[in-house]
Amino acid sequence: MNNIEYLGNDIYRFSGFLVTKDEYGYDLLLSTNATATDRFYYNVFRMIVLNGCTSEPGNCVEISVSSIVENFLTRENPKKDFSKFLMDYGFPKENLSRRPYVCLEGAFSDSKSKWKVLYPTAVTNLGIIDGLKLRRKGLELLYPNSDEVYGSPNIYEYLVHSKIEQINKKWNIALQKEKYKYLEEIQDCVNTAGIGLDSHYAKINIVSPEKIKPDIIQTENGFKMISGVTLDDINQADFNTHVENRIQVDDVYTVKNSKNEDVKILITQEQKNVLSDIKKMQFASNDEIKEFLANPPENWNDEIVDVSNLYSDRVIGWELVPVSFTKNNNSSKNDWFENADRNYDKGFIDLSSGESEQHYQHLLVIKDNEEELDYEKQNREWLKKFKFPEIPGGYKDSYAPKEYQKEGIAWLFSLYKNNNPGCILADDMGLGKTFQVLSFLQAVSNENLNVLIISPASLLKNWEDEYYKFFNQIRYRIQTSQLGKVPAKRLLQLQVNHEKNDCCNLFIASYENVRNFDAYIKIQWDIVILDEAQRIKNTKTLINRTARALKSNFNVAVTGTPVENTFSDIWAISDFSCPGYLGTHKEFIQNYGLNPDESDDMVALKGQAIRQKMGILLLRRLKKDNLPELPEKKIVRREHFMPDLQENIYKQVLALSKRNGTPGDKLKVLQRLRQVSDHYSFIEKFDTKNYSAEDTAKTIMLIEILKDIKERKGNRVC
Repeated sequence: MNNIEYLGNDIYRFSGFLVTKDEYGYDLLLSTNATATDRFYYNVFRMIVLNGCTSEPGNCVEISVSSIVENFLTRENPKKDFSKFLMDYGFPKENLSRRPYVCLEGAFSDSKSKWKVLYPTAVTNLGIIDGLKLRRKGLELLYPNSDEVYGSPNIYEYLVHSKIEQINKKWNIALQKEKYKYLEEIQDCVNTAGIGLDSHYAKINIVSPEKIKPDIIQTENGFKMISGVTLDDINQADFNTHVENRIQVDDVYTVKNSKNEDVKILITQEQKNVLSDIKKMQFASNDEIKEFLANPPENWNDEIVDVSNLYSDRVIGWELVPVSFTKNNNSSKNDWFENADRNYDKGFIDLSSGESEQHYQHLLVIKDNEEELDYEKQNREWLKKFKFPEIPGGYKDSYAPKEYQKEGIAWLFSLYKNNNPGCILADDMGLGKTFQVLSFLQAVSNENLNVLIISPASLLKNWEDEYYKFFNQIRYRIQTSQLGKVPAKRLLQLQVNHEKNDCCNLFIASYENVRNFDAYIKIQWDIVILDEAQRIKNTKTLINRTARALKSNFNVAVTGTPVENTFSDIWAISDFSCPGYLGTHKEFIQNYGLNPDESDDMVALKGQAIRQKMGILLLRRLKKDNLPELPEKKIVRREHFMPDLQENIYKQVLALSKRNGTPGDKLKVLQRLRQVSDHYSFIEKFDTKNYSAEDTAKTIMLIEILKDIKERKGNRVC
């Protein structure tokens, strides 16, 4: 092997490189004895070094096998590229004469049992009866009790070996639940590698419920609380029977799924505590159940318990909160006035009864709609009725859509196929609107369409790059406005001559390009996509009028902020995507226009009415509802005094507001103040052409924030 030395412990030394270190961290250079192979893979090793996976500075680089493998796993074809890497560096070829399989030596519950990867040497009708247990030495597989090389593993085979080695180190001290967790990891690993697993263990289904889901059922003797879990494919009655029939709550339950297959359900300690509470209520009276629900244990919270069977979907869970109230001496029997003077500062419903004197109380936490519209009774079942379309060629390995994205793609596809005029995709930022739109376009790519995507100029390249990144098959000929006017002219000429496309055309242009070149409004488009569609919120602008003038069979407005200033924004966007759906602008303003003294409740009601009016043609989902793994959003306010020069310019601009002028003049002053707050060079009069990070308060704070980020070593910054 060229310029390589195996050091043991899965570490290789590559002598064709130099590791350097400065104030910014590690970096990699080619050494004088670097080979052509070293030069070819320089970027691979440099990326590993820049990520901190390296030895100290010196005339070589020491890198772990796992770091190399992780780098290749991010590629389009990891297996092919990794095998080429091994061949280029002189490693032995992969031995394809035997297909490896994984089995357990010993009983599952035996602490002395071990997992092993075998390469079969004898196979009969009864199956594999003998196999080689090879030794792994870095990226080489050796025959047992020998240094003779058997071959090199492919990248997924290596991952199986590595996983088995890691699990065997912990297997002898693992509890039953942990062993099933390890088995689940082995199943995933061998499935990815496409190698065999002992049939007994391959058939075991292992799941971990997110929450315990109790329920109340009616029996001959009254009501009864039963156990359940948040797993749709599980026989809940079977699970409850197992919980009830055992003296103590277990870590693992074996129940049936809808296909009558055995499933291992793994229960966490927190979930076990909740199940124990439910077991204690197994023979409780109706009054005891009612009291229990009014004052549940402190460990019952919305992270562990799903209460949707017990209450409406507006209820989140319980919280123990301080309650201050004045005892009500009203003797009236009218329930309107009972406890009317209790004051809660959050969205809670009191579940207790009587005149409780306690200072803390269990209250149901509800979606209260106080500051945000957390809850609305809107039928979203229509999303589930749409069938997810076939994606020609499929997605590249790491880009499978999430469930809510599948719903959005199916929604777009179905609206298009059912000849709707268009729609508004208004998902929250970060939910993958670009991915959903491109997936929809890929799903209809067998029709030789002409598609136009209009986006801010800064995002043109992003749309093109994202398309190439997501799909295995390139189905569109992409033409960006950066290529000039020729592609659009050529397409227009084809249509004038009544000639058909020879493939799908995807044009990506900026708002300004479309506004300034009239060929775009002469072409008959099959689909037009507006990215950042709030750009057309002003109906008086040329950009808005140009967008609405486009000839298209199906218009999609994509925006994370369908309403920025007033409800007129959504009317302007809807009049592009589905013209006339919200009536005339005059009618819309009469029905939904806002007065300065309008109450928040009235604003919310009008907003809800607009959303209901749009119905199926508007889709908006929020991050908090679809990406629960995201950390809680926190807004940090930072303040800094303006430097003297910036403050002086700000005061000069502010003085202009005191002069008499039109409302338009006042608006210009506000715009200038905002520009000065960013950087006074935005105003030509004050542009010094000589800039520094110390010029403005914002640039000073920016440098401070960037330094803070740099110091957070190992922490991910979103």
